[in-house]
Amino acid sequence: MLYIPFDRQFTLNIQAVVAVLLMGLCLTLGYLFFSAGMRQKVHPVTAGILANVEPVMNPIWVFLFLGEDPGLYSLLGAVVVLISVTVYSILKNKQRPQADAA
Repeated sequence: MLYIPFDRQFTLNIQAVVAVLLMGLCLTLGYLFFSAGMRQKVHPVTAGILANVEPVMNPIWVFLFLGEDPGLYSLLGAVVVLISVTVYSILKNKQRPQADAA
């Protein structure tokens, strides 16, 4: 934003402003709903998986709504992240009761 005053080609149109406001609204509502769910005693494994799945799902949402094909590396990266986060969350959850008992 600091560069805008120095950019001679910068133009401000209503469509861009509305798009930015809608993105901000969606992001804000997503975090508010996530926080509200956490206050309702959502299981930590579920919360961990949900928090880490959101950025991985972006290529899928783009494919579904805009028709852009995700690349092979994008899909492989998503699979690696989903599997590793899920396994880590499950293993971490299994370790917690053992630590509390000791």
